[in-house]
Amino acid sequence: MASHAQCIDQNLSPIPSFVIGMSTISRGGQPSPYLLDTIDKVLNAKRTDKNELTCTPFAIVILSADGSDEDRNISQSRVRERFPKEVESGKIALVSMGNNTNWYPPSILLAGIERCSLKRNYGDKMSRVLWRSKLLLDSAYIMKRAYERAQDTGAVYYLHLEDDTPPLFNDWLDKISRFLQVHSKENWGLIHSRYDMKNDGRKEFKIARFGGAYGYIAKVVDIPKIVDFLVNNYDEAPYDWLLGDFWSAGEKGPKRIHYQILPGIVEHKGHTSTLHNWQGSDKDIDSWERCDDIEKVWPGLKDRLSKMRERIDSVKTSHH
Repeated sequence: MASHAQCIDQNLSPIPSFVIGMSTISRGGQPSPYLLDTIDKVLNAKRTDKNELTCTPFAIVILSADGSDEDRNISQSRVRERFPKEVESGKIALVSMGNNTNWYPPSILLAGIERCSLKRNYGDKMSRVLWRSKLLLDSAYIMKRAYERAQDTGAVYYLHLEDDTPPLFNDWLDKISRFLQVHSKENWGLIHSRYDMKNDGRKEFKIARFGGAYGYIAKVVDIPKIVDFLVNNYDEAPYDWLLGDFWSAGEKGPKRIHYQILPGIVEHKGHTSTLHNWQGSDKDIDSWERCDDIEKVWPGLKDRLSKMRERIDSVKTSHH
């Protein structure tokens, strides 16, 4: 794919170059039923006047986040069969990592006592902490790979989608581009483009705290710092909370503005949460109470967990 920072289409306003990160994972042992439709809607971008785009300045990086080779291969094969030209040209890049010990810490990779080292914030059950921690690490990984892709394409902006959050409009790219042009001179950090049912007629508004783990737009130049912050705090809080907190805790300098586009560009269409993939999956340690019980009968467990935490931290710091 040729390198470009923007494309000029039909003598109209320039469209900035994007790299789109999208993760997909099976539900109930079956490939995502949403992925192909979401890709279709992304690729079907048109001008607001319904004319075809003569150039589509974005690349898509799709992470197959399943744990088994078989599930990842099935997912990627479906994309290759449906979009062979886009995969062949590099417009769609398919990536995976499997059980990458250089990325996932032991508390995510291993069942059993290792999971007792996860932080017990907000009263969440272990299954939810596992789920949101892996979701965060998967999202950070795809941001990392998208950043690498952007170095080849010259992309300026990053758009994060999930496999079940397609654009609502064919002119989604035009809508986002116009918004970015209006706010091009402002020091913004994140722009949220998810559909908001509570739209009161405003075109956009500033938000004090970022929320929502899909549909956000970031500047490519900010990705390395964001990824480091997320990886170093992966089990502290949900992904979207940490993403927003980065600008107050992880970023130095003038405070950035966050924006919400209304009525929004993308919408969550999925009806089956991937949280169910984690529930009941760990027969050894299935609750915090179990961890507490083991601690009572296993002298030295706190020391072991402390050392485990040190190992996790060493894995995290290796990404800098």
